[in-house]
Amino acid sequence: MSVDNDAFNVLASSDVNSTVGVMEKELLKKACFEKQSFFSDNVFIGYYSSCQGKTILLYLETDSPLSELEKKLLELFSQNISIAYNNLCLHEEIIDTQSEVVKRLGSVIESRSQETAKHVERVSDVSYILAKAYGLSEEEATRIRLASPMHDIGKVAISDQILKKPGKLTEEEFEKMKEHSLIGWKILKDSNRDLLKTAALIARDHHEKWDGTGYPNQRKAHEISIYGRITAVADVFDAVSHKRVYKDAWPLEKVLEFFHEQRGLHFDPKLVDLFFENLDKITDIHNNKIIAESGGNEYIKNLKISFEELGEEYLKKLLFKDAQVKLVIGFVSPYIDLTK
Repeated sequence: MSVDNDAFNVLASSDVNSTVGVMEKELLKKACFEKQSFFSDNVFIGYYSSCQGKTILLYLETDSPLSELEKKLLELFSQNISIAYNNLCLHEEIIDTQSEVVKRLGSVIESRSQETAKHVERVSDVSYILAKAYGLSEEEATRIRLASPMHDIGKVAISDQILKKPGKLTEEEFEKMKEHSLIGWKILKDSNRDLLKTAALIARDHHEKWDGTGYPNQRKAHEISIYGRITAVADVFDAVSHKRVYKDAWPLEKVLEFFHEQRGLHFDPKLVDLFFENLDKITDIHNNKIIAESGGNEYIKNLKISFEELGEEYLKKLLFKDAQVKLVIGFVSPYIDLTK
């Protein structure tokens, strides 16, 4: 096994320079080969199998030999770290599963109403960019990204005759179509899951307008959830920018003129300003060039945790007093052959 800085992915370190040296590599290699933790003088190597096939490794070095009590405390401490990372890993797996289910359901609705390919994915990515630009936390922005593909879930109750009509809807047909917002809200609103609660608000509010002339409840300004206001911008931008069964795609110049005109009418004026400030990123998504980067929906290999969160003070005060401690925690990918 080549335990280099590509194979060994550092999750946390007490050093600014989190690379591992030659001696550390050899000890980590030994732990992987023997598949067990061990002590070597004033060094402890922790070896733990993780979910998703990852091997979590802990390297800890002190400036003096470890006593038996310190060894026992250290083993307990390292086991807790292993459990914590496994829990985080499982949490990421749940998030990824929820994301995939939501996106697949959104794609089903998209295909049934003959909307353009990848519509829900583009709405999802643009919503994330706007949420971050608005100042929402990574957690909220990611939740909007995961939930926004469900914005039209209520269309499951709308007939194909209306959904697939190639021409303009009659007044009666349009009134029927408008029901999808409340239908989507009713489908999702009773969930105890934050993701589906967010999706419910998006389904209900994404056709409301800043000036109160939207539907279904004629909410206005900040009466409309921020989730609905963000998704409205992303959804309308994608809808007018792509061909539909009832219309051709608008040229970008016309789209931008429309958003200028609808600032403070259809859309939250602050979000329109942010839309223009991030136009390059948004048009790249429109052209299928990029996928917005998200820090909240990555596997555990991209999770960075500060050394303090792993108990630096605990180690120094209770375990090693004022000793100098070097601690590096990371994992080896399941695709690395540990026997070489």
